Amino acid sequence: MIDAPMLRIRQGWKPYPPTIVEQTLENEPEMIVKMTFDDVRNLVDSLKAHGIDKANICLVGWLIRGHDGRDPDTFPVEPSLGGEEKLRELIKYAQDNGFQITGHTNRTDIYHISRHWDEDNMVRKADGSLSPKWGPDSGGQMYDLCLKPSHDIYFPMYEPRVRDLGFHGLEYIDVLSIIRPHECYNPAHPVNRREAAGYLHKMLEETRDLFGCVSSEGGYDYCCDALDFVLYTTMDVKRVNQYEICDEHVPMWQMVFNGYVMSNVCDQTVNYAIKTPDLQARMHEYGAHPAMYIYSRYRPLGSNWMGDDDLTMENEADEQRTLAAIRKAYDFSKEHANLQLETLDYHEILPDGRRRSTFSDGTVVTVNYADGSYEYTHK
Repeated sequence: MIDAPMLRIRQGWKPYPPTIVEQTLENEPEMIVKMTFDDVRNLVDSLKAHGIDKANICLVGWLIRGHDGRDPDTFPVEPSLGGEEKLRELIKYAQDNGFQITGHTNRTDIYHISRHWDEDNMVRKADGSLSPKWGPDSGGQMYDLCLKPSHDIYFPMYEPRVRDLGFHGLEYIDVLSIIRPHECYNPAHPVNRREAAGYLHKMLEETRDLFGCVSSEGGYDYCCDALDFVLYTTMDVKRVNQYEICDEHVPMWQMVFNGYVMSNVCDQTVNYAIKTPDLQARMHEYGAHPAMYIYSRYRPLGSNWMGDDDLTMENEADEQRTLAAIRKAYDFSKEHANLQLETLDYHEILPDGRRRSTFSDGTVVTVNYADGSYEYTHK
């Protein structure tokens, strides 16, 4: 996997912000379809035609009512994308052409529209109330699903069926590795944070057993011995400007985990190939693994945490731009694949806007963030 970029494809979702916060089967909004399974199959052909013969494809929104549509519900496979038969055909076709292909699921959130809506399985706070998450998403108001019933009930209910579709490789379960485990005061399954972390960790380990590898959204250290890829190790690296206590952002996570866990730098370096030069430079400085995302943006401008500049497939010009960006990520992966197996042993903040990373195989990467040119001499 190390010489193949991550390629996530958000196939469909319900409108955001949601017009209905507590959704039911009777009032559920229509789904927005962007790429059917046949469309993704055509994309496989286009990737090959552009000399891209490897990618870790992850389908986002393949499950019932799209991305964050009815979590934790997974099946049936979303009919408007082509249904289960078309999905199985796509998986085999992608694998026959040399691509890894996996799916995106969610085991921490629950919506009122879910057929599994059951307050006995949800997190309760100390005062006995339910635990809503930060805000509504496409499926309406999200609530925290307790990690004990998530592991004991919904994981074995769904993940083996997901594997049975034919997915194999870097399977992705959303949110798991980016949350502080929530304690639960529900008398049916009380857990403290350490116990909750244990159930979360078990889901990562069991996903690896099922699919071969496992990836998730963030890089909390208690998850890392059970992770193979992290979508982002932190949020925006420029965020240091928000805090007076912070002077610099340094790759501390990478100095601990590079060589053991593949990782993209941050949310803003998703689709790095079309981002600003300074964000592209971070990929080199941190020895990162590229994560590309078709239709990463599904919210109004200014509220997309992975950035508003996006890869889309709306027309021929969009498609060519997207394929060119993926090709750049593919070339990056092949050129820098060796660094995924090396530790980041030394990092320096040098004068005049330069930074330098030294890896365990002797590779030295010097990045110039200043406006002027810099003549580099390797000693």
